[in-house]
Amino acid sequence: MSPATTTFRVIFFLMSTLFPVINLDAQILSIAEGEAIKAFEQGDFEHALSIAESLLAINNERVDALFVAGESAFRLGFIDLAEVYFSKIPEESKTGFYSTANLRLARVKFARGNCADAQLFLKKYLLVNPNPNDIFFRQVKQEIANCKTSEPESFPAESSPMVSIQPLGVNINTPYSEVAPQRFADKFYFTSATRLEGSNQWANRVFSVIREEQPIIAIETPKQASLQVGNAALTPQADKVYYTICKDNNPTTQEQCEIWYRNRTYEGNWSHPIRLPRHVNLPGYSATHPNIGFDRLSNSWVLYFASNRPGGKGKFDIWSAAIDREGNFSEPVCLPFNTGDDEITPFFYTPTQSLYFSSNREQGAGGFDIYSVGKAATNTWTAPRLVEGINTQYDEIHFYLYQNKHIGYFASNRPNATCPKSDGTCSNFDLYEVQTFAILDLSIFNAADSTALMGCTIELLDLETGKIDSTYVRVPVNQLKLFLNTGKALRLIVSQPGYFPVYTDIESKQLRFSATLEKSVFLKPMHKSEASE
Repeated sequence: MSPATTTFRVIFFLMSTLFPVINLDAQILSIAEGEAIKAFEQGDFEHALSIAESLLAINNERVDALFVAGESAFRLGFIDLAEVYFSKIPEESKTGFYSTANLRLARVKFARGNCADAQLFLKKYLLVNPNPNDIFFRQVKQEIANCKTSEPESFPAESSPMVSIQPLGVNINTPYSEVAPQRFADKFYFTSATRLEGSNQWANRVFSVIREEQPIIAIETPKQASLQVGNAALTPQADKVYYTICKDNNPTTQEQCEIWYRNRTYEGNWSHPIRLPRHVNLPGYSATHPNIGFDRLSNSWVLYFASNRPGGKGKFDIWSAAIDREGNFSEPVCLPFNTGDDEITPFFYTPTQSLYFSSNREQGAGGFDIYSVGKAATNTWTAPRLVEGINTQYDEIHFYLYQNKHIGYFASNRPNATCPKSDGTCSNFDLYEVQTFAILDLSIFNAADSTALMGCTIELLDLETGKIDSTYVRVPVNQLKLFLNTGKALRLIVSQPGYFPVYTDIESKQLRFSATLEKSVFLKPMHKSEASE
């Protein structure tokens, strides 16, 4: 590939890991390309990914931008997104440094326990790089020989953060159902049932609460009091709130719903209600669970919602409708990851262009489970994956991430304080808070011959406090998954008697919620004299 058509030069240095550090040097670059280079070299992979995606929005076939986007996504733990970008690079272009795209694709397949596909990509790399002196030749050959179909094991630590999930306070959770969490600053919004005045009838309302105070109704009661009002979704600036009004008699059903919105007034109140147009609220069908996210590819706000309208794949599906500058909604589109089962409660997390939703499809842990998909700059979605650490045999719905605070919220009907039974008879949903985490998919090898090294001790040191955060002693396998709290600067320490320990820093603040970070470490054996010192 000539310098005229290649805008990034990539120099690989052999390090103590399976994959190299990549340095990018500019050659007559545009401003955007220069920014991507600088961000990458400074380790700001999130910004590098954003710039590369902006280049792909102009030309989604640029091999250099696909490679940088894929490598940045991989470094951030967005392995599904990395797979999309690396897979878009044509095989005939996977030569030279671009051939390492197949190594990354192999790591994605390994992470999913798909040994056969991983071997395929490793063999593709060797076809392009058959020279035994290639810096990865021996390691790739060993990976092919050692390939196993089993998933890496998850180990509890002697002192491990794992996944911290706590129910919200008794001022929010009641014997009835609480769902649809939202947060703006210190104010928390949710939906719960309340008894109608002078009646034994119950109806949903949107409540707001600050800390441990008592909740108050946040959206005015409709003239017809028996209508169900819920599922509030704020825009990021909280200048508008979308919500649903349902005619269902039962507060827990969503079969006769329409989406409405209100604007924030200058005084800080909510304006009069406005119903969304008929092509969104299709007569005779239900439109519910609204959420608003900003799509970087189209540079527009998008409404995501669940509906049982015609044209879907069955039951309730996730739909999207772009919003233009005048506030008009495009014709809704059924998103490609829907199934013949139910997909509900979408939440689009703008910083990572990720959509979270719940589904009762068969591949889950039981009932409704939380899944995530990523939106790529090539206008494609990654394959849905279960969010690890949260889902149970019960229902988990209404997942929501509070931006920049490393906190998430969701609703579940798992056994709780007001219904401790574990036989599946609990019907009320409570709200839970989860400290966001990422997953470190760690592989440990002997540096002398690249064989698997078992029995190591693994420690995670919090660089801010100087204290050991987690310890895993004499792990009996060489591949395992560790849960990392995001928002921390950590140092991974891997050791075993007779080997030099390995130290590597992990900046988990850049990792998105439930991202998977691939890391391979190689321990160098000591000589007998060194081991006895």
